[in-house]
Amino acid sequence: MTPEPPQLPGFRQLAPLRRGRHADVHRARQQHPDRWVAVTVFDVRLPERSAAEQFRAEARALGKLAHPGILSVHAADLRPDARPYLVTELCEGSLADRIAARGRLDPHEVTAVGLVVGRALLHAHDARVRHGDLTPECVLFRDGAVPVLADFEPAVLRDYRDPGEPTPTHAAPETVRADGAVDERTDVYGLGAILYTALAGRSPVPSRQGEQERDRLARILLDRPAAPPGPSWLVDLVLAMLAKEPAARPTLPEVVELLAADGTGGRHRGLGTQPGEPQGQRGLGTQPSRPTWSPGPIGGEPEADHPLPAAPTATTHGAGRHPSPWALTAACLALVVAVVASVLLVWPVTG
Repeated sequence: MTPEPPQLPGFRQLAPLRRGRHADVHRARQQHPDRWVAVTVFDVRLPERSAAEQFRAEARALGKLAHPGILSVHAADLRPDARPYLVTELCEGSLADRIAARGRLDPHEVTAVGLVVGRALLHAHDARVRHGDLTPECVLFRDGAVPVLADFEPAVLRDYRDPGEPTPTHAAPETVRADGAVDERTDVYGLGAILYTALAGRSPVPSRQGEQERDRLARILLDRPAAPPGPSWLVDLVLAMLAKEPAARPTLPEVVELLAADGTGGRHRGLGTQPGEPQGQRGLGTQPSRPTWSPGPIGGEPEADHPLPAAPTATTHGAGRHPSPWALTAACLALVVAVVASVLLVWPVTG
């Protein structure tokens, strides 16, 4: 059913654009300034004044992210019926639409999209903002070509949603555990789910018709997805990002560096470690201390079918090398100087 466009002061020509999981998105013409925008009206209501103020404050924080890979937030407010809405830049067409139309995407395109989204998430995490609900629908295309990350939403909205709604198949395992800690590693899983879906043409835990909620939860917690098609380094990275235990996943800086290197060389440079920064820590909170990620058993799971190439074996400095001609010339000159100096020192005594 197509939602009826809302009536909002300062906006005209509202028309349905897409239906999100928790919101209706409309195209609209903003009067001041005069421009086309997208208006996202959320399903929840915020009747308490404190909740409304928290929504506005969190929306202002989203508006300050200011990154080329993140959808710009222009304004936020509440309708008279207490339903909150965000005003953002207008982007039409999502990664989900592209996958639905074309099926599996080319690995180079998947890598490029993943790099943009990964860098956008790094910027958000540095600003202490998590996404928490990453899906292919969250990746839009500016001017039909440039990927941007959308659907960041104020956290207060989650407190007013129906707790009995079905768990989405892209949800990270820790989000459905009673004691699960949701942090930036949850976004690593979400990005991995996006990359997996783009490579395989389906989600890592696809929905099943008539499935009971307990069965869906069990599959999210226990089922390991089959390896998607693609180059071995990318397949291994994606499967590592989908590890059931957050501590077994690569860090987001590691993911971004490997995607930027297109699978070559990044792993040997100490992925994700910034100057003066402890390994495995960046942006939000503190992650458990652990060594730099490398392919191998993931949270007790079997090793991936296509491991990354092994790092070169460390050797003693200079072993196996021939001295350069310049080094030999310098040694000879030093010897000649030493002999001449000895002769000059001894000559007056013997003479």
